Order: sequence, then structure tokens, then C-alpha cells
Amino acid sequence: TARATDLAEAELDCSASIISVVKSTSPSKELREEARKHLVDLEAFAIDSFSNNKKLYKSLQEFVSTSEYKGLAPGEKKYWIDEEISEMKRSGLELEGEAFDKVVELQKKISDLGTTFETNVAEDST
Repeated sequence: TARATDLAEAELDCSASIISVVKSTSPSKELREEARKHLVDLEAFAIDSFSNNKKLYKSLQEFVSTSEYKGLAPGEKKYWIDEEISEMKRSGLELEGEAFDKVVELQKKISDLGTTFETNVAEDST
């Protein structure tokens, strides 16, 4: 589950990168704006599907308490699991209800504002 999610997230990041290039370099203002909209949608999808995936978070937490995890030698796999759990905690996955919903809303707003800022910088001619 974790490996498949990680690979899917990497694929989504590649797609977002391609759209970001179009958003930043297309000579067509309409195409740049359409790319910006799709990029915001992809980022919102990534927030919902990966950054705030409570099922994955709970699965990783459960795995950490197993003998299989405890038997892992220090290395990339253990490091990845520990880092994912820490990152998910920092993202607010331990929150419930309205508090969690507010965090997700803020993450999406920050993402949208960042994309808009990048667009404004790229289109500034001064």
C-alpha cells in the first residue's frame, strides 16, 4: 500500500511538473491560465489523496507496532516509514473533524496562492 501510494504520488508530481512548465512558458495567455487551473486542481487532489490520506497514516502507524517493523534494520525503508509518519503528523493527520477540515482547507488555499504568486511573477514585465 505505501509503496503503491509513493509511486502514484511520484507520477502525479511528474504530471504536475509538465503542466507547470506549460503554465510558465506557453506564449498563449489562455493556455497558461488553463494550465494554472489544472495545476491547482492537481495540487488539491494530491492534498486529498496523498498528503492527508488518513488510511495510509493509520496503516503506517499499525505497521510500526508489528514485529516485522521492529525487525527492520536501520535503512531506507525504515527511514521512509518514520519520515512519512512524522510528515503526516505535522500535516495535521492526528486532528479530527472541523480542525482537520480547516487544515485541509488552509493547505489548499496556500497551494492556490503559491500557484497564483508564481504566475504573477512569471507574467510580470517590469
